[in-house]
Amino acid sequence: MRDPPCFDKGVERTKYLAEHSRPIEEAPEAVPGQALVRRSPQEAGKARLAVAAELVAARQDEFASKNTRRAYEFELACFTSWCNRKGFGGLQDEPDTIAVYAQELADRGRDPADVPQRESAWARAPKPGPLLYSSIIRALGAICSSHTRRDMPSPWKRRAVVRAREGIARQLGVKPTKKKALTVDLMQLLVDQIPVDTFRGKRDRALILLGWHGARRRSEIVAARFEHFRRDVDPHGKPGVVWLIPVSKTDQGGAGFELPLVFAMDRRYCAIRALGEWTKAAGITSGPLFRKIDTMGRLCDDALTPEHVRVMVRSYAKAAGLEPDDFGGHSLRSGWITTAAKGKRSTHEIMRVSGHRDPKMVEEYIQDANVLEDAPGEGLI
Repeated sequence: MRDPPCFDKGVERTKYLAEHSRPIEEAPEAVPGQALVRRSPQEAGKARLAVAAELVAARQDEFASKNTRRAYEFELACFTSWCNRKGFGGLQDEPDTIAVYAQELADRGRDPADVPQRESAWARAPKPGPLLYSSIIRALGAICSSHTRRDMPSPWKRRAVVRAREGIARQLGVKPTKKKALTVDLMQLLVDQIPVDTFRGKRDRALILLGWHGARRRSEIVAARFEHFRRDVDPHGKPGVVWLIPVSKTDQGGAGFELPLVFAMDRRYCAIRALGEWTKAAGITSGPLFRKIDTMGRLCDDALTPEHVRVMVRSYAKAAGLEPDDFGGHSLRSGWITTAAKGKRSTHEIMRVSGHRDPKMVEEYIQDANVLEDAPGEGLI
C-alpha cells in the first residue's frame, strides 16, 4: 500500500488512515496475490442482506411440500441433462429452448439418459412414448419456478412458451387421465387378496383399509404415527377413533385436521380393528405406523414411502384379476369419496372426511359417480 502524500511531512500514518480510509466491514482474509477489498457500510449491508435472504429462502424451502420439492428437483435435473446433451447448456433460460424441450416431451417423451440415477419415487424408469399434458405442465412449472427463485422473469407467459403450451394442449388434450376409483366392492375384492395370518399381510391390510376409510392421500397415509390416533366417543356414546392429520396438501401451514373414524359393521373391512391387529403384532407403541419389512421379515424403523402405497395397490389389484395400470395410491381416496357420493352423502359430509376446502373438487367426484345414474336415454328403447 502506498504511503499517504503527507507522510514525509511528519503526519502520523495511522492517524491519516483512520481519518481517510473507508470502514472495512467483515473483510475476508487476505489471499496472497490479491488486493484486500474494502467495502462501504452500504455495500456491507447489502452483502449481509443477501445472506439473510438466502437463509430465509432456505427456510421457506424447508417447509414447502416435500413432494413438490422432490418433483421440481427431478424435473430440473432432467431439463439440465437434456440441455447439456443437446448442446444447449448455455441457453437454458431462453424461452425457445424451453419450448423445444416441452415439444420433445410431447412428441417422444423423456429420454432415459436424462433421468437422474437415484433412488427416488420420481426416478423410476420412464414409460416410453409421449408424456401426458399434465406431466409436461409440471415440468414447465418447475423450470419457470427456477427463474423466479433467481429473480429472473418467469418465461411462462413468453410467446414461445405460450405457443408451445397451446399447441401441446391441442395435440394431447388437457383432460387428465385419472386412476380408477376403488369403490367399496373393488376395495373389498383387493382386501380379500391380502393374507390375514402373515406379518406383512397385517400391515398391508391395515394400510389399505385406513387409507380407504380415511380417504387419505398416499403421502398422508405413510406419514401416520401412533401418536396421531386417539380413542373417543361421540355424543351418543358410540366409540370411534380420531386421526390427527398434522399436515396435508391443503394445509401446508400445519394447522392440523382431525378425521373421525368409525367401526365398520363388517369386521373384515374395519380399519380400526385392522389397525389394532397390526400395531399389536408389530409391537408399535410410538413412531411411524407403516414401516418397511426386510427380506427376513423383520420390522424396520423407516416408514414406507408414498411409492410403496402405489406399488401395494397395484400388486393386490393384479392379484384380484384387475388391470393394475388402472389403479394407484389415489384410488383409495377417490374410491371412498365416490362410494360416499353414490350413498347420497352430502358434499359437506364428504368434505368433513376428505378435507377438501373447495366444494367444486368434491363435485367432480360426485359427477363421476353419477354419470350414468338417471341417464335421460334410459327406457327410451
